[in-house]
Amino acid sequence: LYLVKYDASGGVEWGQYYPVSGFNATGWDVAEVPAGGYLVTGSIGSSFDNAAFVVRLNEQGEQLWANTYKLQSFSGSGVQVVPLLDGTFALLQSTALSTAPSGGPQGAIISRINLDGSVFWSRAATSVEDLVTVEFNGFNFSFYGQAEDLVATPDGNLLFVGGTDIDNSGDVRPALAKISK
Repeated sequence: LYLVKYDASGGVEWGQYYPVSGFNATGWDVAEVPAGGYLVTGSIGSSFDNAAFVVRLNEQGEQLWANTYKLQSFSGSGVQVVPLLDGTFALLQSTALSTAPSGGPQGAIISRINLDGSVFWSRAATSVEDLVTVEFNGFNFSFYGQAEDLVATPDGNLLFVGGTDIDNSGDVRPALAKISK
């Protein structure tokens, strides 16, 4: 994984290689941390066994820590990392919610993580052929398709955007869910 920080005029402030151990490390998102530094997320592993990773950097690009994240051994890929007002951050993963080599139902894993890398909670949302829903804080949410976006709201909660096939017709429609922290 190689990152470069540019200044406003396009000059390089720093460039750094980060040895993320494993096979096929790919970065997908970088977020600035309000307290200083950066969070980088992506995926590491093979086609059938990915894990999401997060690397925490200081303002000079020095690595503070690096962790991988999985929920119940499901393959996952870090799509987005969102710093939250309370100093934690949210990690959005796209996943095949199956341990079968051929994949399985598509979905999302949303985790709230401390700045030291420890997990507060993780939740999975998925929908398969027989329409499975997952309850998020009292809200039944069915999901099928690619995880798209995660936004922190001013009240400290999260908005999750994805696609849903609520009637199992194959007609994937936009879906929005508000998730309490």
